[in-house]
Amino acid sequence: MREAVLLKVAVPWIPPVRMSPNRRTSDRTIRRDIATARDVTEMAIVNQLRGAGGDTYAGPVHFTFIFCWPPGRKRWDDSNLSGAPVKGIIDAFERKGIIVNDRQADAPTIRQSHDDGQGYVYVELTTRAAAQEAA
Repeated sequence: MREAVLLKVAVPWIPPVRMSPNRRTSDRTIRRDIATARDVTEMAIVNQLRGAGGDTYAGPVHFTFIFCWPPGRKRWDDSNLSGAPVKGIIDAFERKGIIVNDRQADAPTIRQSHDDGQGYVYVELTTRAAAQEAA
């Protein structure tokens, strides 16, 4: 499968511990955390594009997330990161007009590492050529 990188963004945010599905957290709090992730990601996208509006992509896309945890934070299971923590980030790409709808994204690739700073999420958005998918 041939992929082309559409956008790479470093988001200065990591999921709070309360977002883990293994915690008992109210839906309202989770929605607020998703909104925070979305808002921070929107700012990171604007900073990355620096006012040079990008094209909206309507084809199938793939997200790769690299969660870089700060010192003292434990890694999460990849399956726990594929839900609420990535929802707000993907929503930001839709709201900023990078993609038409979040339904065009397939299951994300999740990777994790540690960072010396406060933590961040690298997001890479790639597209796959439809001709290559058909083959």
